[in-house]
Amino acid sequence: MPPLTVAVHVGQLLQPVPGGIGRYVRALLPCLPAAGVEPVAFAAGPRPDGLDGVRYVDLGWPRGPLRYEAWHRLGRPRLAVEGDVVHATSLAVPPPGDRPLVVTVHDLVVLRAPDLLTRRGVAFHRAGLERARRLGATLVVPTAWGGEDLVREGNDPSLVHVA
Repeated sequence: MPPLTVAVHVGQLLQPVPGGIGRYVRALLPCLPAAGVEPVAFAAGPRPDGLDGVRYVDLGWPRGPLRYEAWHRLGRPRLAVEGDVVHATSLAVPPPGDRPLVVTVHDLVVLRAPDLLTRRGVAFHRAGLERARRLGATLVVPTAWGGEDLVREGNDPSLVHVA
């Protein structure tokens, strides 16, 4: 039986400072094969450094915020990446098509301390949370408290998993 193939969004690695989500993505990718998962990394831009041995798909134009806005508002452009499952490693939630969607929710700063974000950042993160809920995504969180927080916000507890 071939391994499960997961299309993993690595767009954060294209940022000038990838931050915590970039560290998460870089740590996640090498762990997947040992779990029987073949990652296919994707983003809208040139292949980021440090993805040795991982297939990569450049989604092309539109790039960055334009693509993410189109994903959230229009549910397109269609995600032209192979994979049995789509994993959004942040709240930039791509359209999964007819595939299951996994979204990592690192925290709910957007709801708990929105003053730490720009107005645009608040709108973007809220849209990503709503999109994940609407698409019936499995939500991965780093802590039990984060999972409980998502459930308090009305997310289906059976879809929230601590990793």
